[in-house]
Amino acid sequence: MALQLDNLNEFEKQPTVLSGKIFDKLFQVCDTKNFTSNEIQAYSFSEKYYLDYVNSIRTAASEGEQKGDHLERELTFNEVYSMGYKNGYDYGHIEGFQKGFSQGIELVCRRTAQVMKQQGYSDETIALVKQASLNATDHS
Repeated sequence: MALQLDNLNEFEKQPTVLSGKIFDKLFQVCDTKNFTSNEIQAYSFSEKYYLDYVNSIRTAASEGEQKGDHLERELTFNEVYSMGYKNGYDYGHIEGFQKGFSQGIELVCRRTAQVMKQQGYSDETIALVKQASLNATDHS
């Protein structure tokens, strides 16, 4: 009969086969019926964290194997060049978008400040509106 220690909490009472000082302490620790509500909450959080960690490791290992299988064969120059070109293009596209967005925000702030100045708003009010606009669009 094989016995798994990770299922100790499923026993109604401690089997006589597993008796002794060490097993007595082990069963006492595993018996969540004796836990306080704080201990149960801490145990549940710890168990969830551990399972999330194990699943993350398994997923990463599986993805790594898949990528490794894909890269196991020798890539041609054209495939490598194409991958590098696409990565560079994507990076440049993102950088260009971010720069254009920032320039657009600056332009809108300047134009808003000009209109507010023409309508007689004080420099302090204009500065506050400009700062609020910049803070509202700051995504970093």
